[in-house]
Amino acid sequence: MAKFTPPKVVKDEEVKEEEKPPEIEKLEETKIGTVNQEGTKDEGIIAPPTEDKGGVVEAPKEDDSDKIFQKVEIDAEFPGGVAGWTRYVTREIERNIDELQDDGRSGTVVILFIVDKEGGVSEVRALPCSEAGVAKCLPPNSKLAEIAVNAIRKGPKWKAAIQNGRQVKAYRRQPVTFQLAEE
Repeated sequence: MAKFTPPKVVKDEEVKEEEKPPEIEKLEETKIGTVNQEGTKDEGIIAPPTEDKGGVVEAPKEDDSDKIFQKVEIDAEFPGGVAGWTRYVTREIERNIDELQDDGRSGTVVILFIVDKEGGVSEVRALPCSEAGVAKCLPPNSKLAEIAVNAIRKGPKWKAAIQNGRQVKAYRRQPVTFQLAEE
């Protein structure tokens, strides 16, 4: 290996021996590097190329077609996103506003359900306050819980959750809040 010498314009008498580039004949079978180094002649044998996947390591494939995921990379989503969900649940609440006002309770319920690979919804239920983890929680037997469970059951298909680039079956927690008008 021969050290690369960057070009520098100087007078002939100022050139140091170690700064002189090697002769052209010597460079024909020499690799250029950062230092001068003795070694064996390159026989032209090269290592096989390694397969480069761009730094992405793929997780081992396991058959999880029936597995229900608790946590996923991308959660299941109502068609139209948060804005679509808000419009849909607002219509359902307005449709049942008299019953909600008669119940006389403001608060939040958390609905737990499964969204399958095709976006179908199943096992819809309101969580008890001990599991909901929200402030001003309403119990599963409240009118708001009943309305929210029915709205999710009869609503449109959701966008399925995504895990490892594939649509999967996953749990979804959806809070629904109702606030009585202050009088």
